[in-house]
Amino acid sequence: MTRRIAISVGHGLHIRGASGSPKPPQVDEVDEAKKIVDRVAELLGCVKFFDTNSTSQSQNLNAITSWHNKQSRDLDVSCHWNAFDHSAHGTEILYVTQEALADDVCHAICEALGTTFRGPKYRSDLAFLNNTNKPAILIETAFCDNTGDCNKYHASGKFEALCRAIAESISGQSLPDQPPEQPPEVEVPPDTGEPPAGPVTGTVHGLVAGDQLNIRASASSGSPIIGKADNNDLVTVVSSAMNGDTQWLKLQWGDNHMAGVAVYGWASAAYIRVEGQVPPAEDVWHTGITATEFGEGSDEQEGAYGEWIDGDTRGVSFPYKWRDQPRPMVEVAGPSGTVITGVVDVGPWNTDDPNYVLGTERPLAESQYEDQTVAQNGMVPTNPAGIDLTAPIAREVGISGKGKCNWRIVPSGATMTVAAHQPVHHPKHGKRSRA
Repeated sequence: MTRRIAISVGHGLHIRGASGSPKPPQVDEVDEAKKIVDRVAELLGCVKFFDTNSTSQSQNLNAITSWHNKQSRDLDVSCHWNAFDHSAHGTEILYVTQEALADDVCHAICEALGTTFRGPKYRSDLAFLNNTNKPAILIETAFCDNTGDCNKYHASGKFEALCRAIAESISGQSLPDQPPEQPPEVEVPPDTGEPPAGPVTGTVHGLVAGDQLNIRASASSGSPIIGKADNNDLVTVVSSAMNGDTQWLKLQWGDNHMAGVAVYGWASAAYIRVEGQVPPAEDVWHTGITATEFGEGSDEQEGAYGEWIDGDTRGVSFPYKWRDQPRPMVEVAGPSGTVITGVVDVGPWNTDDPNYVLGTERPLAESQYEDQTVAQNGMVPTNPAGIDLTAPIAREVGISGKGKCNWRIVPSGATMTVAAHQPVHHPKHGKRSRA
């Protein structure tokens, strides 16, 4: 018989519980317990509770047990994370009367996460287990102050496996097999039989004797000049954009595999002959990108652009910093929605990945995560995320904690800037310049 479940987050918005350090990879108890409860409730279609009002421990415990006792259910479940001395690790389930169920749930979680089996633990001193009037268990998922446990939790696919293990073991029902994870679908141009557009070679031409072509920081004749080019210079063209009636081409020099940094600039298309199709600069979707959630609860922070980021902030973070205003608007497509929002911070993991953010390459974090190499922030990534979403944006596109999304920079005119202000050629005295 399927059990009717009422599940709640241990502690609350203002009564935070335990927290690991450093974060990441260690985690905050309330933040992660809430993500787990949200997903388990979604899988089971059961009622859930998160206390956002209480300001004292006694008030918090009363709110949680009172909510449970008002529900029509067969089992009460509270989700927590453990903490002790940074060395203790593993999963345990606390109970008063439900030893067999606690044992089943503990085995299921340990199998899903790969954590140490600490087993069911009898506890007669806990308000939740004593004051709920139905059978109850309290889940101690893992130790939020143990790096090993947290790395297992962050590993690819483990969050979903954990939530499904909890859902199946507490409900007594098997969930349908999970289909392979696919990136959300987005509208793409029809297949014309032509090869996909990408970087093409261009040749500077049409300059009169003594002239040079200006390479600018963005697609505007008023933008700062960052370099020069001469007739017959070869350039790599990665995209195009219109500013009024003028077509501009986005040029790239260098890459992460050679010079270690890519330099981007813009030049008038009137003076560059291209060989092939050039994609629009601000209409290129980055697909199947891992997104993580940030900025809520204990993760509130000041962003790289000087804005305070909290649970109400709307925006995204990229591993690249726009040093000249304006920052672009971004469209994010997730499993259950699409949102257009702004850029509020720099990250995750890297701070200067222009080949991905401004180009067409995959995020550096993906190879760093796979190879377990150090990212630009000095840490080894515990996930391959290439974009961070604030809590409201994550909710609206259907991502809880971590998931897959597609994103693009919204067409908006001249919003791109270069990764580094380095000249292509040093200016040559006695020559005029174009554009």
